[in-house]
Amino acid sequence: MYYYDSSVVEAFLPSIVAESYEIPVKIKDLNHKFNKSESASDNNNWLVLRSDIANAFFKLTEAKQNVLRVRFSTENTEWNLIAKDLSTTVDGARMKVQRAINSLIRNLGGWRPFADEDAPVIEEDDDRTE
Repeated sequence: MYYYDSSVVEAFLPSIVAESYEIPVKIKDLNHKFNKSESASDNNNWLVLRSDIANAFFKLTEAKQNVLRVRFSTENTEWNLIAKDLSTTVDGARMKVQRAINSLIRNLGGWRPFADEDAPVIEEDDDRTE
């Protein structure tokens, strides 16, 4: 099973919004130098990641794309400026961005699997008759 972590998605969104093919600084470690036993195509994992995320981005509604464009069009944007651009409060802006990222991750196939700790644990009786 494969999934996209939100930190990876957020690292690629600035280049997708800007329509550039520059390797995101946070992802440069994926573009390691390959040795002789690896093929050159193994070195372009970031392009595959970017392509998948961009494809999922363009499947979003225009409103959600716009929210992500406002948030990721410039680096280190302050939330109060984002809120102003989205005509909402700071908390409202954070929630809109989070919902748009969640929709994007859903388009990519979902989140990382996890063990549900709320499931009841059935313990076996250790009563043995001898």
